[in-house]
Amino acid sequence: MRLGKKIAISLACVIAIGVAGCGRVGHFDERERNNRIVSKAYEMANQGDYDSAITLFTKALETYPRLSRPHFDLALLLHDRRRDYVRAIYHYKRYLELRPGTEKESMIKERIRLAERAFGALHTVEGAAPGKLVRALEASNKELEKKNAGLQERVVALEQELGQLREQERQRYKAAVMGGDASVVSPPVAPNPKPPPEPVATVTPPPVATVTPEPPPVTVTEPKPAPRPAPRTPTPAAVSKPVPPKPRPATTKPKPARTTPPKPAVVRTYTVRRGDSLSKIAYKVYGDATQWRKIQDANRESLGDSVNVKVGQVLVVP
Repeated sequence: MRLGKKIAISLACVIAIGVAGCGRVGHFDERERNNRIVSKAYEMANQGDYDSAITLFTKALETYPRLSRPHFDLALLLHDRRRDYVRAIYHYKRYLELRPGTEKESMIKERIRLAERAFGALHTVEGAAPGKLVRALEASNKELEKKNAGLQERVVALEQELGQLREQERQRYKAAVMGGDASVVSPPVAPNPKPPPEPVATVTPPPVATVTPEPPPVTVTEPKPAPRPAPRTPTPAAVSKPVPPKPRPATTKPKPARTTPPKPAVVRTYTVRRGDSLSKIAYKVYGDATQWRKIQDANRESLGDSVNVKVGQVLVVP
């Protein structure tokens, strides 16, 4: 009668799992109840679908091996609804290991003792020897502990792999920021076996029309005739020597000076391609990557103080 009364009390406790639980639930237990799979298991248990609840609790423990509360709830269902005393004892003990000092410790130890007595009584009725019962319990516990150890190793391996991936991504991002090269950030592109040389695009401006200035008009000023002197009485010597006429100034037009038109300056440009930077463009054009400041100074209107270039942007190459 005493054993039946305790089992009835445990059954009442199982019905209450889901939201309230048996007794006060600690902070960690409450947080684990919000797990998506665990909350679904509580819902199935409240609806009386204990098979689905056991399946969901087991799935939650396999997916998240560090959870503790599902061990206790699963042990209650296995103990009172399925009479799987061996698995129930294992999950009772796992909860005590993960939650040392819990307020439910005395109650759980009592349930472990009841499960052991029920298991012994069940197999004694079937004619099994007490020694075989102990060995069966120990074998089941070892199997469950081995499975749990494998899950723990898997969690550690996954955490190490995740840490390595995060470190690789951090180093890749750091190299992209420090290098300032767009090709580091963009996904790698398989290079051609023999890439052809990239020609430098040049634009030749149209010829400048030269205009020859017309010479200014030349104004010819004819000299005024000198006033005639008063007639003098010619002397015999003056009569004998005739006076030659004064020559008139020449009125020839000056020849215009021939001007040579200035030669038009040739402007080189370069169209930015994928993976280019100012240092790469300087290496292609000048053969020296350190000459990139010359290109930046020539393109201040479009680049400003930035060193970043865009694909398709046309740059002046001095």
